[in-house]
Amino acid sequence: MKTVITYGTFDLLHTGHVNLLKRARALGDRLIVGVTTDSYDQSRGKLNVLESLEERVENVRKTGLADLIITEELEGQKLHDIQKYGADIFVIGSDWTGKFDYLREHCEVVYLERTKGVSSTDLRSARNFIVHMGIAGHGRIAGRFLQESKYVSGIEITAVYGRDEEKVRRFAESYELLEYYTEYERFLDKVHAVYVAVPHHLHYELVKRALLKGKHVLCEKPLALSREEVEELFLLAAERGCVLLEALKTAFFPAFQQLIGVAESGVIGSIKAVDAAFTKLIEDDSSREFDPMQAGGGVDGAGGLSRFRHRKAAGDGKPPHPLHDLQEAGNGRGPFYAGGFPLSQCGSLRHGRHRSQAGGGPVRHGNARLYLRALPVVEDGDV
Repeated sequence: MKTVITYGTFDLLHTGHVNLLKRARALGDRLIVGVTTDSYDQSRGKLNVLESLEERVENVRKTGLADLIITEELEGQKLHDIQKYGADIFVIGSDWTGKFDYLREHCEVVYLERTKGVSSTDLRSARNFIVHMGIAGHGRIAGRFLQESKYVSGIEITAVYGRDEEKVRRFAESYELLEYYTEYERFLDKVHAVYVAVPHHLHYELVKRALLKGKHVLCEKPLALSREEVEELFLLAAERGCVLLEALKTAFFPAFQQLIGVAESGVIGSIKAVDAAFTKLIEDDSSREFDPMQAGGGVDGAGGLSRFRHRKAAGDGKPPHPLHDLQEAGNGRGPFYAGGFPLSQCGSLRHGRHRSQAGGGPVRHGNARLYLRALPVVEDGDV
């Protein structure tokens, strides 16, 4: 008996799905169908699946083509299932051509052509509103964001804004965007939402202007450079009925969420110390990350990620030691202090060949490691 196995989300089951199942069934005597779980879809960026797992499984069952229906819960499960069920042929759509060639060591791999003119994405688009999103900025992270956005349903990047016309034009052409603007108001008129990826000192201004126009905003970290500005922006977003989110992607990683759940459950005991590290290597000294006039440096850049991870892992209560010194290892400098900066929310920052800004001035620390060391608790008013 020859066993065939295939996988899919099977959201809004349509003729394309049925045709693939029929052709897969014809390749053998027994067909096993794996249906992706909601959590697995979310982990790989497939966020706009409309039907529940139970509905999708039931729709596959009703086709009468599957001898066995299983659920796909994690990356790497396909190989395990092939071995577990003794599958002879692995079948998947042609849009995945080459992706699963590594399975040829264990079974035959067949890529079937998709049915033209029908897809779940098209059906979702017909049913749901598509968010036209614009990118404010045209640097490194803007390009990465645009590439990754192609894997998220319900969003289409339609325009880019930048102050340098030649640079923004080249960015638009390289990513095949039809529209680019050097006037921010005109840009805002063309989109439903904005991803802000400009130098830190411009975040507050561009976010506020977008919210005032009723646009949803996803802003790179830091959202703004002071608590007052951040509070103002969130209040404005609430007033305008807009979504405002800081782009701390770590917060949405399933593994990180599970880690925080374990920490909060108390299963591992009471958290006594947290080491939150982030490394970024930058060779170009002229980069904006090293420019204090553009709010560059480790405090507003890498520091934000480490503060977030430390705060979530340590809990929302006040850390036991409200005063820390920031000490540089290996070069004899330090201790020094970042005046007014909430160092108590940091674990430790580790940087490679990189300069970091603290207290308004850049600090070079070559290949050294940055540490935060807790000092004895002091009472209010003590120096």
